[in-house]
Amino acid sequence: MTLTRLSALAGIAAVVLLVGMTVVFGALTPGYSHWSQVISELGARGAPLGRTMGYVGIAGFGMLILLFAPTMVLARRPGPITALSAALLVIMGGGVALAGLFQCDVGCSLEAPSVTMALHVWSSFVAFLAAAAAPLVLALRLRSTTEERRYLQYGLVTGLAMFGVTFWIMAIGPTATYLGALQRLFLVLFCSWVVVTAVKALRS
Repeated sequence: MTLTRLSALAGIAAVVLLVGMTVVFGALTPGYSHWSQVISELGARGAPLGRTMGYVGIAGFGMLILLFAPTMVLARRPGPITALSAALLVIMGGGVALAGLFQCDVGCSLEAPSVTMALHVWSSFVAFLAAAAAPLVLALRLRSTTEERRYLQYGLVTGLAMFGVTFWIMAIGPTATYLGALQRLFLVLFCSWVVVTAVKALRS
């Protein structure tokens, strides 16, 4: 199996891991709401399955994205744009991995946060920005074949949508009743792009 194929499969595995553990652990956590609560609350200190979700679900997702990052270079002509996109995915994966290791406080409240909670929040924030930027950077390669151009245009729209959701989250604040839904919308956009990119790499 080639390195490109392994890297692409890591991206698909990352999506399966995050979605699977979020759904299962959400169902196993009494009173948990996917609409109003962020995924980090499943991995928070004191949560019923906090350590497993934090170390395996969240940090594991980040580590698999790190392994997926080389796909951006391996599956297409190497250059500064593809290298930058891969670097952004490394930042995204590393940020999420740190967010999983640095668990948030009970309820992930931002009132008098601990040092660990602060690290969790900033790691997640940087990861989200990097995730939104990765497909946007690739859109700079629009001078390509028709098929590649469609993929890059899809990435452009996806990246802009992710930035839009990020700023929406910042605008409504951490106490909004639909914060969990917005976070999941962001992750659906990102994970869909990861799967599309991975499948494209596997086919090539």
